[in-house]
Amino acid sequence: DFGVSDYSDIFLTPDEESIVFLKPADDENSIFLKSKDDANVVPLGKIHGAISEAYWINNGAELLLSIDWLSPIGIRDAYVYRVDLVNLRIDIEIPNRPEYRNLTTIGVTPNNDWLLYVTYAEQDRSVYLHNLTTKVETKTAVQFPPMDYQWLSDDEFLAVGYLKDKTSPNNTSVYAYKYNISRDELTLLFDNPLNVHQFIKNAIQISPSGKLIAFIQAGDQ
Repeated sequence: DFGVSDYSDIFLTPDEESIVFLKPADDENSIFLKSKDDANVVPLGKIHGAISEAYWINNGAELLLSIDWLSPIGIRDAYVYRVDLVNLRIDIEIPNRPEYRNLTTIGVTPNNDWLLYVTYAEQDRSVYLHNLTTKVETKTAVQFPPMDYQWLSDDEFLAVGYLKDKTSPNNTSVYAYKYNISRDELTLLFDNPLNVHQFIKNAIQISPSGKLIAFIQAGDQ
């Protein structure tokens, strides 16, 4: 029990020794750090917007906060903030600039090198990589954000999702595939697409082990 109240969001560090919590103030959120063995609450700064995703990186020393551009609050100065629990500050990781318009994060690589994201401003729905050290952006061979995925290593994941149909490039179908970041290589696991129901959320899922794929077939009720 950390003894805090009236917060809008709260995030427990991986070691469970501290929390980062938010308190709303108009259209901003003030962020605080509280340790289990310390009565003091440390203010870290403010962010704008509603949080859609949060990712702990660097063994819990930092927290990435992704902002939901679809929320009524919208976006002000950043799509992704970086909360530094060591230096007690908040930095902008991905700013609100035209090239990042309507950015949605997908995840972080297991080694914390890359943040995966897609933008919804133009017709291109390719997955991009944002290097968390150099800030360099890299477009991948993944044409659409995965419906589900599991990491196989630091730079390779197994995924299911839409790709352009090999027989008709103007159409898309759901495929199972592996993607390797180092080689920018996408490999289909099966030549044929999966007959997945299009109108049921989470109609296809990969098991945590990455050994099984379960899905609802199109036509099933």
